[in-house]
Amino acid sequence: VSESNYLQYPYREMDNDETMDNWKQFHGTELGGLMSKIYGNEGRPKINYPKPKTKPKQATDPFLPCGGKPNAVDPRKATRKAVNVAVPKCGKPSMGPISAINCVPRRRQEALIKDEIQDITMRKNHYRPAYVKPVSTDAEKDKYSQICAYKGGKGLPSELTQPVGDAPFELEARRKEAERMEKVRSKYRRGAPSAPPQPPRELSHREMMANQLAQEIDERCEFLQSMNEIGASASETSAVRAEIAQRVAELKRMEK
Repeated sequence: VSESNYLQYPYREMDNDETMDNWKQFHGTELGGLMSKIYGNEGRPKINYPKPKTKPKQATDPFLPCGGKPNAVDPRKATRKAVNVAVPKCGKPSMGPISAINCVPRRRQEALIKDEIQDITMRKNHYRPAYVKPVSTDAEKDKYSQICAYKGGKGLPSELTQPVGDAPFELEARRKEAERMEKVRSKYRRGAPSAPPQPPRELSHREMMANQLAQEIDERCEFLQSMNEIGASASETSAVRAEIAQRVAELKRMEK
């Protein structure tokens, strides 16, 4: 191949299929004949492969789905007699054509109007509103005022506020609970029934305050005694002594 051929046909990369067929460009020449014998499969050896042996097809009986018995009955065939049974039909009954006269508005009957009025009257008479827990009632307001009066506070100095103690509504609740327990005990008590307990006399506000102060003084005296038994110092018991003295002074001021 001359140099001019290289310049005319520059080199490029080719696939395997193209490289295998490059010899075909020399077809018709002596070199092409030699290369065709090498690459053209003209000189490949001839191999005599043996013919495949197959067994002759034997005639077989047709497939029977009834167990392969020739006298059996095919179960896929219907062997039962069709029997007509009256079965109720489900769903809405089919309505016939609606006449135009049925679509014209008419007056209701007197009996239907009376039944409707009686139903409305019954609902009004038997209506009961749902229970709603009372929030801003007189009892709740009185309870709040007692809490403000007997449970202390931070709005005023301690010398201007009443001593902290049980409020009247708490004392009333205890009294009712005691009466209820006494009734339960007397119900299961053997022997002659006891006389019904006399209701306690209603105390005035001054008497209730005096009882409350006396109860608080007794409680602080017991606490002071327990502190002395464990060997508390005078500085530790001074606060309790001051509270006792304050309540005694208030009690004397109320008795005047």
